Amino acid sequence: MYGISVNKAGIYKLSIRYANAGAKKTLSLYANYEDQGQLSLQKTGAGWNIWRTKEVDVNLRAGLNYITLQCDSNDTGKVIIDYISVGK
Repeated sequence: MYGISVNKAGIYKLSIRYANAGAKKTLSLYANYEDQGQLSLQKTGAGWNIWRTKEVDVNLRAGLNYITLQCDSNDTGKVIIDYISVGK
């Protein structure tokens, strides 16, 4: 779980840096414990040290927000998350 603080409520762009040495994988995205949908994470390369960034829009409230990426029962998972950043 990642804690992200913003000054104003609204739509923000999350940038998720990840590595995926296998076939396309999926993870579920949650913001403040509410399901935001499934993310499709493409293969980044032959090794686990090659990174790619996935961008997704998410609605955040003013103040502290909790962002979770998790492998739900319908996800294929098995990726490495390096960081999540937020921008407008």
